[in-house]
Amino acid sequence: MVVMTFFNPIISKLSLWEQSSNQRLLLTGIEEEHWPFLFQQFLLSHQTSFANKNQLIVTPSVSSAERIYQGLKSKIENGEAAHQIYLYPGLDASPYHSILPSIQDLYTRFRTLDQLLYCQEQDGLHLVVIATHESLLLKGPPPNFFADQRFSIHPDDIIEPLELASRLVELGYTSNITVEEPGTFSRKGEIFDLYPISSGPVRINYFDEMIEAIHPINPTTGKSDRSTPLKGVDISVSPGVLVDNLYSTILRNNIPMPSPGEKERYKKRIDLFESFSRGELPHDYVRYLPLFFEPESTSTLLDYFSPKNTIISMVGFDQIIQRDLEWREELRVDFETESENQQGEILLPSPEYIYRDSLEHATANFCQILVNHPGCTINHHLDYDFKHRIDLDLKPVNSYLAAHVNPAQERFSYVHGVLTFIKSKFEQSGTVVLATHSQHSKQELEYLIEGQNFSSSLTRRVHFIDATTESGFYYPSEDLLLLTDRDLFGRKKSHAVKKMAPNLDLFAEQLSMIKEGDFVIHNDLGIGKYLGLESMNIGGTSADYLVLEYTENDKIYVPVYRMDMVQRYADGDSNHRVASLRKNRFNQLKERAKGAAKKLAFDLLQLQAARKSSEAYAFSPPDHHYQEFTLAFPFVETADQLTAAEQVVESMQESKPMDHLVCGDVGFGKTEVAMRAAFKAVLDKKQVAILVPTTILALQHYNSFLSRFKDFPVNIEFLSRFKTTSEAKEIRERLAKGEIDIVIGTHKLLAKNIEYLDLGLVVVDEEHRFGVAHKERLKLLKCSVDFLTLTATPIPRTLQLAFLGLKDLSIIQTAPPRRQSIKSYLIQEDDNTIKQAVDKELARGGQVFYVHNRVQDMDSVYDWLKTLVPQAKIVVAHGQMAEKDLEKRVQSFYQGENNILLSTTIIESGIDIPTANTMIINRADRMGLAQLHQLRGRIGRSDRKAYAYFVVPKNRSLTPLASKRLAALQTYADMGSGFNIASSDLEIRGAGDILGASQSGHIEAVGLELYMDLLKDAINELKGEEKIIRTNVEISTPFPSNIPHHYISDAPERLKTYKKLANCHQQKQLDQYRDELLDIFGAFPPEVENFFLLLATKVSLQPLGVISVKVVGSIITLQFDRNIVKQNTQLRDRIVTTFMARPKIFQLTPDYKVIFSGKSTITQEFLLEFSKNIAEQIHTC
Repeated sequence: MVVMTFFNPIISKLSLWEQSSNQRLLLTGIEEEHWPFLFQQFLLSHQTSFANKNQLIVTPSVSSAERIYQGLKSKIENGEAAHQIYLYPGLDASPYHSILPSIQDLYTRFRTLDQLLYCQEQDGLHLVVIATHESLLLKGPPPNFFADQRFSIHPDDIIEPLELASRLVELGYTSNITVEEPGTFSRKGEIFDLYPISSGPVRINYFDEMIEAIHPINPTTGKSDRSTPLKGVDISVSPGVLVDNLYSTILRNNIPMPSPGEKERYKKRIDLFESFSRGELPHDYVRYLPLFFEPESTSTLLDYFSPKNTIISMVGFDQIIQRDLEWREELRVDFETESENQQGEILLPSPEYIYRDSLEHATANFCQILVNHPGCTINHHLDYDFKHRIDLDLKPVNSYLAAHVNPAQERFSYVHGVLTFIKSKFEQSGTVVLATHSQHSKQELEYLIEGQNFSSSLTRRVHFIDATTESGFYYPSEDLLLLTDRDLFGRKKSHAVKKMAPNLDLFAEQLSMIKEGDFVIHNDLGIGKYLGLESMNIGGTSADYLVLEYTENDKIYVPVYRMDMVQRYADGDSNHRVASLRKNRFNQLKERAKGAAKKLAFDLLQLQAARKSSEAYAFSPPDHHYQEFTLAFPFVETADQLTAAEQVVESMQESKPMDHLVCGDVGFGKTEVAMRAAFKAVLDKKQVAILVPTTILALQHYNSFLSRFKDFPVNIEFLSRFKTTSEAKEIRERLAKGEIDIVIGTHKLLAKNIEYLDLGLVVVDEEHRFGVAHKERLKLLKCSVDFLTLTATPIPRTLQLAFLGLKDLSIIQTAPPRRQSIKSYLIQEDDNTIKQAVDKELARGGQVFYVHNRVQDMDSVYDWLKTLVPQAKIVVAHGQMAEKDLEKRVQSFYQGENNILLSTTIIESGIDIPTANTMIINRADRMGLAQLHQLRGRIGRSDRKAYAYFVVPKNRSLTPLASKRLAALQTYADMGSGFNIASSDLEIRGAGDILGASQSGHIEAVGLELYMDLLKDAINELKGEEKIIRTNVEISTPFPSNIPHHYISDAPERLKTYKKLANCHQQKQLDQYRDELLDIFGAFPPEVENFFLLLATKVSLQPLGVISVKVVGSIITLQFDRNIVKQNTQLRDRIVTTFMARPKIFQLTPDYKVIFSGKSTITQEFLLEFSKNIAEQIHTC
């Protein structure tokens, strides 16, 4: 790496220090954000032994640890240094508080400690571990706890699946249906899935008792990655082993016995050990972890490092010392407070049982680099003696450049000003290093430098590198300027995570959640009640059937291969009327829905035709001004977001009016897509109108646009009822003169008295929330100007397909990277903790959301909060208020007049309030994970650290479902994934919103799945495309065709698989699911093989109009649908030609029944081959 030569003097000094005795080195003049860059240079240097030692980086806070981890992670994992990198989180809150520690963080600690031991056994393998002062001294298991219980497995090993399962259970692993969290395994025939503590999930393929192959599992799709076979897997002990009697006995001895007056504590002790007797770990076991081991045997992270082979870097040393002193005092006070509380429940002894002694003594035997920022003095600890000191005096680039270039000027001018300064300052000497985070920004910088006409001498001294830091510095000693792309174009606040949501079969996911007694819709028979999945033996052949009940106790048995006819009824209301099999009412509903779908299709096609025949302004391709605007986006774009923005700008370049729909969840970056489109329009001297459904959203968008465009010469205004009459009049006049580039407002922008000088783009946010009259006005506009519609309503994939060719559609389904990490805490009801959380937020000038989802006792919660935090200004909001009153209250919170918003869950789809970064959710155990995820997304939308507190009952016993949610919350506090199934109901409701109120009733009556088919058919019919025949084939064979319980034991999973397979109407789809099933569940038993052959037969015969197939002995009987054959003369002629030409083999009856007589008994394979041949011949005719 080229930069190495610039730091040779520093590296030489480091080398001299390393060769001296074990003394501390003070490294001053370094900002925390520059440490990852310098640290990387030290690791890559051959002059020091950095690369040959373990590195332990200590920080004063969790947020600084996370920042350094992110700064180093990509470079180390890319193999630029021979190290592995781990983050080592602690409890992050006092163990004496009612906050429940994260189980996920415990898994991370176990994994890191195990890997440290592993690295000591391997030559040339070293770790970089990043810890806080708190996690560094937190006590935990001794090294032998991991070393004595670890084992490995490799391909060709002989170990029976049962034996492997037994060994895993001994290590604390639990058997599960799927392996979604560490410490679980799942055995499915010859497939054995395992999620070890020390690595990601793996799939083990068995051949009898021998391990044939091991592959990693993609956690998102559940499929194994066959392209990367593993040489082996190390299996280390799981926290689940602590339930063993050996550890619970030690815990019992270490926990102080409560005094007679401490009834709550005594009850808690009994509950704690009752859970062990049931073979379960208590939900707060993490806080007691050090007490599961004898006091003299507990170890800290430092005990896993060898002082001879480790360098400790304390980044922000002065802050670390200060924070460590404060932390110890906090622990002492908390322990004393809890000890004096007679009603307390926490059973912990004094802090020395949980944490090791002072930081100075703990690290005394290690080589230490003490890193401090410029101007900082060591005054907290006079015992420290610094014989070795290096003063770097790195000047932050922003303050350095501010002395030469005005930072307040527009972005274009600022970037050119910086490059002009570089040209003059470094013309004769010095070095410029440009660190870029992407190829895109590198190309833009190269283009801008080219325009500056740098001399050949300067050009040779300008170097490009990949960035490891967000911001650069100036190093006077070497006359070196390190400048990042983000110093010029704007700083990004997080790192993108390329994690795509899996493309789920929405209706299969829905059906997998069905319970006996739920309602379903049969495509021919209407709403029925689901009674279960039943295995029946008919004529000596077993098969599975869905049992549905209709009025008068009528039952129907639906074969599983025809489950494409059945969908779960999205509305769970139990007051629905079950249909009657003896009346024809459902067919009438179906006909009405068909008529409505036809009308919708006609309207869509009519609008499309009008747009195609109209002329509109064709925008110019993006130029470098546009590129600089995109680079100034303060966050890292997701792949979907980039694609959506590119697609919109491409659509704008066409000469016909654009009608583009961008769909993505709240906070997925739709507004940025709109901003880029708006900026493109303004660059072409066109005006932009942004329409939003409410005045508060208008104000929010206005503030967002002002912030995003602050460095660019664009005039922005907003129009709503918050403006006075004279202000509104002035805005209208300026719009007509063209003095306003972008105007944001509600439906007022559609008024007839609004005139634009040259309107080029209209952006509509949530179009379905506008009234009918406004939509008609929008429809007129759509034929002449470019339209961009944004929606947060999830759109099912089936609806996306229905829109293909009618609307330009971009879906943003990649979750955005965490803008500011949201720290989630699970707390048991505790006034003190809640008061501290609120006080902490208010002290930094922030605001708090307090979510309480019961309107009935909202007033009592208000009074309680007022008593708890008397200085707070609280405003109440809930959905039962009048719309204007609700708007007024939320507006007062948005403008900072109140600092606590006490509300129901109505805020989950509300506005963004950058200053509100603490959320407290009361009775989180009553809410679904998806809803909690949605609520939590309302905070952490600025550059401030955000905190979410999920409050659960203290003394009440939770329902089994709530307990599961509680465990999931502790494990997945960051909740970045796993909410796809829970959100499927939202998608089905969302389809009704997107299609409009007139269609919602029909969707409810016949179900979304059937309605989608009707809509697609209507669109194809109006387009003049040939109607695809797809009959419901009933197949009767003597071959057992089902998915047996021993192959997929989980009933919901089996039901979902049946539905996915029955929904296949093409052989290609069927082959994909076949591969997926083989991968996840292993080789097929004969019944599953037969089931696939049966489904392939169905797929072959559906387009021919066949309605039944019967196999008896050597005879196959096909029955064609007479109505279809009579209406389709072409098909009729083909059938007649095919079968009449071979009278010796086929017998064709007048009612279009075909009888085939074979020479031997028909097999399932023969039936499929026969069906394919028939299909091929009829199509060829």
